[in-house]
Amino acid sequence: IDSLFVDEKYRRLGIAAELTRRAIEWMQSHGTGHISVRVLPVNATAKALYSKLGFVARSLIMRLEYSNQIEETSS
Repeated sequence: IDSLFVDEKYRRLGIAAELTRRAIEWMQSHGTGHISVRVLPVNATAKALYSKLGFVARSLIMRLEYSNQIEETSS
C-alpha cells in the first residue's frame, strides 16, 4: 500500500480501515504473499490502524540528513 489519506472532515468514520481491508482482500485473492506499509514514527493514528488490522512492525528505517550537517560538523 503506497499511500492512504482521508480528508480531515471524513476521518474517524472507518473509511481508512475499510479501504485497507478491501485492499488486503484484493491482494490476498491475487496471490500476494505479504503486504507492507510505511508509517512515519509520529503518525500514531496510522500505526494504530495498521496494528488493529494485523500489521506488525518488522523493521526500522533510519536516515541521515547530511546536506547541512557536513558544514556544521567540519567547522
